[in-house]
Amino acid sequence: MNQEQYHLRMALEHFDIRNKSVAAAMNVHPSMITRWANNQRLISINSKYLEPLASFILSRPLSPADMTWLEKRFREYGIEGSLASVAELKSALKIWLVSDPNDDLSDMKNLAAGMGPARPDNGQYSAKAGVAEMALCYTNSVAQLEPGTTIRMCFSDESLLLNPVLIHAICNTVNGFGLRCQMLLKASGQSKTPSRAVTAFMPLIIERRMNVAIAYEDAALPIDRSMIIIPECAAMMIAALPDSAAFPIALMVHEKTFIRDLDRRFAETFTRSQPLLASLERSTARQVQSLARQCYETTGALAIMRDGLNPLVLSEDGFGAYLKKCGYEGEAYVWRMDEFRKRKAAFDGSLKRGMTLRELVPLSLLDSMATNGVCTMFSEDFLEPDTVRIDLKTCVDLLEGYTHYLNVYPDFSLRLVGSFPETFEDSQCMLKENRQVLITKRRQDETESYVVSQQMVFLQGISQIFEQLWEGLDYVTRRGETTLQTLQRYILRIRAKERET
Repeated sequence: MNQEQYHLRMALEHFDIRNKSVAAAMNVHPSMITRWANNQRLISINSKYLEPLASFILSRPLSPADMTWLEKRFREYGIEGSLASVAELKSALKIWLVSDPNDDLSDMKNLAAGMGPARPDNGQYSAKAGVAEMALCYTNSVAQLEPGTTIRMCFSDESLLLNPVLIHAICNTVNGFGLRCQMLLKASGQSKTPSRAVTAFMPLIIERRMNVAIAYEDAALPIDRSMIIIPECAAMMIAALPDSAAFPIALMVHEKTFIRDLDRRFAETFTRSQPLLASLERSTARQVQSLARQCYETTGALAIMRDGLNPLVLSEDGFGAYLKKCGYEGEAYVWRMDEFRKRKAAFDGSLKRGMTLRELVPLSLLDSMATNGVCTMFSEDFLEPDTVRIDLKTCVDLLEGYTHYLNVYPDFSLRLVGSFPETFEDSQCMLKENRQVLITKRRQDETESYVVSQQMVFLQGISQIFEQLWEGLDYVTRRGETTLQTLQRYILRIRAKERET
C-alpha cells in the first residue's frame, strides 16, 4: 500500500463532504476523520468503520460524472470487474479506501471473481448435513495439520454445544493430533448451557490446550452462526434450527480469503470477550494459597469436590506429627506449622460463624487407603511443592478429624460418592457461592495445574453438577449417620493395614 495515496481525502474533496458530516453520521470525533484522511490513522480491511464509511459516501445521489470519476480511480488502483450494482460499487470503494499497508488486497481486487454466479461451483464450497457427517468432515480436515496448530470455534447454538458426537470429535482430535483450540461461546447472562459444555472439555482447558471465552448478548460475534475455523484449510459454517428435529446443516468453505478474513474477525472478537477461566502457573503458588484461603474466610456457602482429604480437619498435633515424619525441622517446620495454624483458624472460625461447608469425597480413595495403603493428596493442601503421599497413621488421623467435625459443627457435611465424573477425577474443585471456583488438577506426571473463574455462567454450571451428585446420595437423609459409620469402618480397616505393615 502506497502511503502517499490519500484516497479518503480524495473522495471527501470530490463529493464536497465535510469531516464534521462524516463524524456525525458515524458517531465519532471529527479529528478521527481528519487522521484517516491524512493517513495518520490507517483504515484496515477489517475495520468496523469501513462499511459505514463507504455507505455514507455512497448515500448521496451519484451523477454520471461521479460514476465515471469513481470507475477511473478504481481502474487506476487495479480493481477489476463490473460496477453495475450498488453492492459491487460499495465493495470496490471499500477496497480503495483501505490504507493499512499490512492488508494484502491482491485477492480482493478482482470483483468478478468474488461476485460472479459461477463462484460456488468451483469446488471451494460443499454442504454437510447432520452432526455425525460434520464431525467426520471436521476430523478429516484437521488430520493433516501440524501439531500445535490452533483451531478456532464459535458456538451460538445450544444443541451443538451439548452434542456428544461433536464433543467427542473435538476432544479426540485435540488429544490425538496435538492441536490447540480457542472456543468462543455465545451466552446470555442467565444461561447455564456453556458451563455444561465446558465441563466436557475441562481436561483440555486445564492442560492449556483449549482457551475459552464468553461473548454475551451485547458482544457482536464475527458471524451470527456457529462455526469452526481450520486455519488455511477450511471454515465450517453451521446452521441449526432451535427446537427442531431437522438435521443441522454445515457449509464447508475452502476459499482462502474468506477463511483468512473470518480468522481475523474471530481473533478480534475473542480478544474483546470475557475469558471463562484463568490458568495459574506453578510459580503463582502463593496466589493459589490466597485464593483457597479466601474460600474459607469469606462469607457464603462453600462446596468442595475433592479427590483427596482435607488436611484442615487434622489437629495441630496431627499435622505436626506428619511434618516430623517428612523430616522437617527448624525454620522449615516452623513456617509450615504457622501457615497451618492460620488456615485452620480461618476454617474453624468460619464454621463457628455458621458457614455452610459441603464436601464430596470418592469412596475409591478410601478403598485405596484401606487396600493398598496409599493415599495421594494435593501438594498445596500440605504446603508441599509436589503431589503428596501420606502414611497410614496420617490417613487415620484425617478420617478421625472428619468424624470430629461432623459431630461438632452442624453446618459441616460430608458425603461419600462412588466416583466423580471423569472431568473431575484427580481434581479438587472449590466452589465459593457467587464468588469463584478454584480447580486443581493432578496431571499424569503428578505435577499440578490450577484454573480459577469468577464467571457466573461457569459457577452456575459447576454448581449444578455438584448438586446433582449431592442429591443423588440419599443415604445422608439420615443426618449423616451412614457417613459416620462408613468412616469408622475404614478407620478400622486402615488400622488393621497399618498393623500388617
